[in-house]
Amino acid sequence: VIGSLMMSSEIKYGIKNKNIFCNNPMKYVLVKDLIKEYDFKKIFVETAKNILKNNIYRNQPLLINGQQSSGNLFDLQNNVIKKIKNIILLEVEKYRKQFKINTTKS
Repeated sequence: VIGSLMMSSEIKYGIKNKNIFCNNPMKYVLVKDLIKEYDFKKIFVETAKNILKNNIYRNQPLLINGQQSSGNLFDLQNNVIKKIKNIILLEVEKYRKQFKINTTKS
């Protein structure tokens, strides 16, 4: 949050400060089209539709005209949800490897 606020102040007010988190966060934005790498409709869209259809919800008094899922969906014992979780973890790991900075001194 602090890093985001620092970037916002730089953009809005022209105040340039060293960002202790990341001086150029836009350099680390990655656009990835999962449709090209996975059967997105079957794995993600159909699974989401099934979750919504099966009413896996709990009451949430802070929501008006909305519902909340009943906890962490990745905890459900469902092979397709496990597949989604594994895809997300794999893609996060690919991202981390792509932007990994060698911090060890030679």
